[in-house]
Amino acid sequence: MVFDLVFPRGTELPGPKQPPLRSVRSYRPAHNVGHFRYLECARLAQDGRPVGEIAEWDDIRFPFDRGLQGSPDLAAVPVRRTQAAADFVVEETYTCDSSGNLAVAISNKSTGYEKRFRLGRWSEKQPKILSSRPAKRRA
Repeated sequence: MVFDLVFPRGTELPGPKQPPLRSVRSYRPAHNVGHFRYLECARLAQDGRPVGEIAEWDDIRFPFDRGLQGSPDLAAVPVRRTQAAADFVVEETYTCDSSGNLAVAISNKSTGYEKRFRLGRWSEKQPKILSSRPAKRRA
């Protein structure tokens, strides 16, 4: 597992009328499916591991194998090394706008297949916080 820093801590957000921040990675995949786990952490240790407070954001799967593109449930597909995927070029394009909204577009440049994802768990329902004090009775 590799932890890849997308935007370093302290990176200044663009102004409202400026283009979003952009960070691009290109590579030849070694697996049939890419399993991306996004998190936020306080900092990275010298060996690259996340340390301090860690917040999980997203868990995304992307089909590198042409035969899996468009599959509805990649979670059911085992991730395995494959030589066939090495013939493809994959590009991850990360953007961050003036409001701090993060997104990634993952594309297989060799097949033209692309998917876009908004990163973060902002829209999910938050768990109810329960008080340890007894509830007041209303008459």
